[in-house]
Amino acid sequence: MFFLGRFEDSSRQLEQGIAWDEATAAASERRAHVLLHAESPGVICRLHLSCIHWLLGFPDRALATVEAGLALAEALAHPLSLAFSLVYAAIIHLWRKESQMAQTRAEAAVSEARRYSLAQFLAMGTMCRGAALVHLGRPEEGLAELHAGLADFHRTNSKTFDPMWLGFTAEAQATRNSRAPSVS
Repeated sequence: MFFLGRFEDSSRQLEQGIAWDEATAAASERRAHVLLHAESPGVICRLHLSCIHWLLGFPDRALATVEAGLALAEALAHPLSLAFSLVYAAIIHLWRKESQMAQTRAEAAVSEARRYSLAQFLAMGTMCRGAALVHLGRPEEGLAELHAGLADFHRTNSKTFDPMWLGFTAEAQATRNSRAPSVS
């Protein structure tokens, strides 16, 4: 539903997923079994819900929801969920034009992904860091990271959110071009 743009339906399903995850938290062995095979459902539901909040015009709810997902991932000490949540937190901060915080979250994602050999999240964190660097006045360095991250991301055979990554890259290119000296 989320990737089809059916945000209201998706919100309801994601909230049900969060409720299910919270209910299973009491039965820790069941949650541990899920974490052996995948990301934490409670984390992932919160991350996608944060994007929906942003897309529906609720930036503060988006931030609170992504931070809740990140806090859960940290409490679980689950590397895949933590890398995933750090990337989404960086994205929300980028959308909110909070470049320094986006860079901080992206660097943490890169570190976590590198530590556990999570190639997709390493690439995503690199792209987020690149986008943040552009907004922090370092367009050349940021653009290089965006290009490197996108190439690495595509080597994982993923195209998820390509329009967003390409949008960040186009914005970086435009920023770089606007800072270039004009020729008269």
